[in-house]
Amino acid sequence: MKVLANAGALLLLAIPLCAVASNDNVPDWVMQAAHAPLPTYPATTRAVVLLDEEVLTVQPDGTATKHVRRAFKIVRPQGRECARAEVWSDVDEKLNYLHAWSIGPDGRQYAARDKDFAEVGADESGMLYIAVKARVLHPPAADPGAVIAYEYEQKQRPYINEDEGYFQEDIPVLRFVFEVDLPPGWKYYAAWLRHAPVAAAEPAPDHYRWEIDEVPAVDMTGVQNAPASESLVGRMTVHYAKADLPGPPDRWRAIGEWLTALASPRAFVTPEIAVKARELTAGQTDFTEKLQSITEYLQHNIRYVGIEIGIGGFQPHAAADIFRTGYGDCKDKVTLLKSMLDAVDIQSTWVMVDTSRGVVAPEIPSIVGNHMIAAIELPSGYQNPAIAAILKTSSGKRYLIFDPTDSFTPVGQLRPALQGSYGLLAEGAASTILTLPKLPPDANLLDRTAKFELSPDGTLKGVVTENRAGSEATGPRYLFAQANAKDEREVLEHRLREDFSSFNLDSDTAENASQLSKSFVLRYSLTAPRYARMEGNLMLVRPRVLGSDSLGLDDKPRIYPVDLGAMRTQRDAFDLRLPAGYTVDETPDPVTIDTDFATYRSKVQVEGNVLHYSREFVVSQMELKAEEYSDLRHLMGQIEADEESLVVLKKQ
Repeated sequence: MKVLANAGALLLLAIPLCAVASNDNVPDWVMQAAHAPLPTYPATTRAVVLLDEEVLTVQPDGTATKHVRRAFKIVRPQGRECARAEVWSDVDEKLNYLHAWSIGPDGRQYAARDKDFAEVGADESGMLYIAVKARVLHPPAADPGAVIAYEYEQKQRPYINEDEGYFQEDIPVLRFVFEVDLPPGWKYYAAWLRHAPVAAAEPAPDHYRWEIDEVPAVDMTGVQNAPASESLVGRMTVHYAKADLPGPPDRWRAIGEWLTALASPRAFVTPEIAVKARELTAGQTDFTEKLQSITEYLQHNIRYVGIEIGIGGFQPHAAADIFRTGYGDCKDKVTLLKSMLDAVDIQSTWVMVDTSRGVVAPEIPSIVGNHMIAAIELPSGYQNPAIAAILKTSSGKRYLIFDPTDSFTPVGQLRPALQGSYGLLAEGAASTILTLPKLPPDANLLDRTAKFELSPDGTLKGVVTENRAGSEATGPRYLFAQANAKDEREVLEHRLREDFSSFNLDSDTAENASQLSKSFVLRYSLTAPRYARMEGNLMLVRPRVLGSDSLGLDDKPRIYPVDLGAMRTQRDAFDLRLPAGYTVDETPDPVTIDTDFATYRSKVQVEGNVLHYSREFVVSQMELKAEEYSDLRHLMGQIEADEESLVVLKKQ
């Protein structure tokens, strides 16, 4: 799906520099920006946006162009990575012109020539062809103290009457200006995210201007368990039209109606699709059974391959074409799913989301979002424990939220990145913004059991069984369904190195990697020489043989929320048979820790010559406030201490 938010994630190629010192003076606006006094910034500041000025001009026929001026200053050597002029365009956003300049730390001025720019294409995973390209320049003299500036004009998409202004970035912004010049009588509304609304000035009739100064950076460099930066930056959006625009309660609905009108004609049920859907569900009467049959067919047989040209970034291909070719992007897969479900009388529709929680937000109606998933209507009163990702709308309808692009998350589940986020249900006049469901901790489960034997020389030998469900199973499912035996073994050995200084992985087998309706099961046997430490007639043994629940957090001050990934449950139950001639002399005390966001329990018990170790770690929140970081660090410290606790065995 077309990403309107941030093209910076697309890969840029290295570009040779040809620009030379110019006799032409740089424009006055660049000189003014270069000499603007700067406030005191943190010592880690890499660069500063001196000016980001964007002017959108709309013509009476609805066509629009955007004029942008941008200048920034490199502050530290690390800021060289910001030293580029870059503008992305496609068939509907043609670039009229692009000019760029730089002023070196020594004051020398440079102007780019046409041949200094390179044109590069997008490199998005899974995209066969995307009609997006960039004009890019890496200017000379990009050292601390240098100023880089560029200016361009670009046509806007004729079918979209909204524009976004991102006034916050991963470096500070000294001055942000956004202007909209409308034809006489046209209407607009502005919405804001993570910033108090700014009143528009009107320097001329039907010309509106917003200004913001000294916007701090949202810099996630080196931040542990950090949310995606794009989910925290402030932005504004402006919607405009010749006719009256909807009021706040109806703004999301209007966007949903637009998306529905684009997509609905593409979900037509052809005879071939109907035959396949009915073949997959033949003899089935249970709602969940039918869903599993159709969704697993899509997950296993329809490859993620995107072809997006112009409005194709927003409008899916026809279901018939997706079914025939066996591939499509996210919105294509939802469209084919809808068509197949329609064929067996199950209602569904599209949901626009973003893979970074927080980008789609109720406060700012917009088509900014990089992903499309499905909402499947549940029969009245239907219940099934396997169907967990459910929400209920204000109309009383219940929907199962499902991502057909996610090949290793079964229907009924939802990957953590989407849980608790917002999505736009595109269902014509019933379109609305939704809070996506959060799955309870037990939906994401790692249940690990093991039986070990400890020999008199301290060697540990045993068999481990891991039962995984939900997000705890996604990575292993992918590995064992896609990788070869060598890669599988290397990944497992890498994990075991965190717990053993030396070991041998004797065997490993997996079950249900591709059978998404069943738990993923991994079994492996290992031998770890010198696992126990010998101290005279004592043997010191760590009962928490493998696996760690600690996040290993640093003690840096925290200003951003903490992303815990997913609510989850992890359980261990290990039996260690003691070596002949040894008895238990000392065991760690049981540990019980309860916080608002997690619980942790562990204990060691002895029955005859067998040591029983058990623990359970339950994470009950997905994200913590920055001020809760100290509580999380305290919990992790307690867990780390417990994980390293020892049992003392004494030789008789």
